[in-house]
Amino acid sequence: MAWGTFGLKISCNSPCLTAKKVLGEVVDTEMIPDSESSGNSHGNWRIQLKVGNRDLYGLDFRWVDKADIAATDYPSDVVAFERREWGNFYGWVKDLFEGDRLLATDAQGEVKVLRDLLEKTNDLQKHIDHLERDEIGSINYRIEQARLNLHVRSNSRDVPIVGERQH
Repeated sequence: MAWGTFGLKISCNSPCLTAKKVLGEVVDTEMIPDSESSGNSHGNWRIQLKVGNRDLYGLDFRWVDKADIAATDYPSDVVAFERREWGNFYGWVKDLFEGDRLLATDAQGEVKVLRDLLEKTNDLQKHIDHLERDEIGSINYRIEQARLNLHVRSNSRDVPIVGERQH
């Protein structure tokens, strides 16, 4: 990711945009389809922003027409978190909580607490992966082997299945 394209904050002057300011990462620029005309041979252009925050906006990307951009800014205090679910988070950290407990309110404290939490979270994820892959995987393997064994035995005329009545 290039630093020049991250944390782009756009102020828009278009009444058709629901948000007057958009924060995101520029991922594409293209000419708007069918925007060329005799008076505008170069067409109109738009940029695609990765806005993340799918849990808040319901989408990861949005297009913004360049003609609607009133100003751009690259705030130095914007943070980006790559999350396991709901896409990236882009925004500002105000306070940091774990449940109802306040962990940090200043940027320096937040960075330290976030590093500690990230290490703890990664350790938990490794444990979850081990349980899913090894422990549960082993159980599923044994269940499947038992199912296949029952299937083979049920197709055999000579070997009765447990609980099957013999004539």
